[in-house]
This record gives sequence, structure tokens and C-alpha cells, in this order.
Amino acid sequence: VGAWSCLPLSVAVIVMIARPKNRDERGWQIFGKAGVVAFAVFFVAVNVIAKSSGGMPWEVSLIFYASTLQWLYDLVLAVWIVAVLVLRRVM
Repeated sequence: VGAWSCLPLSVAVIVMIARPKNRDERGWQIFGKAGVVAFAVFFVAVNVIAKSSGGMPWEVSLIFYASTLQWLYDLVLAVWIVAVLVLRRVM
């Protein structure tokens, strides 16, 4: 599910960046602020994942790690998209 949800999120980000109306200074400022918000969420999520999975006595498969990274990527893209939409309304 994480891999399939990545495709529409990635396409949405590319379309949002590629639109001509978003290429002015205001659009880049919104993208920059949304990037900071998405990075903060990424930073917190990575630390939560590291603390919750650290010190496991059993082996975890590579598929589990790949799935975790995929969901983390999806989370960051979703937060960036929501932040752009909110900042566009506020600013």
C-alpha cells in the first residue's frame, strides 16, 4: 500500500512545482516553508522509529525496513503537500 500511495503523492508534488503560477518568489517561499515543516516531521519520525526499534533482540527483515522507509517517504510528501496548501491559504 505504501508503494502504491507513493505514486500519486510524487505526481502531485511534481505537478505543484511545475505549475507556472508557482514559479514566482511567493511560490518558492511557500515551498521553502513547507520543506522546513516536512523536514521537522521527518526528523521527529526518524527519531521515533529509531527509539522504538532500537535494541530489538530479533532480526527484522529487509522488507520491513524497506516498507518503513516507504511509509516515511509517503509521510514527508503528504506533510509537504498539506503544508503548501495551508500556507497558500494563509499567505
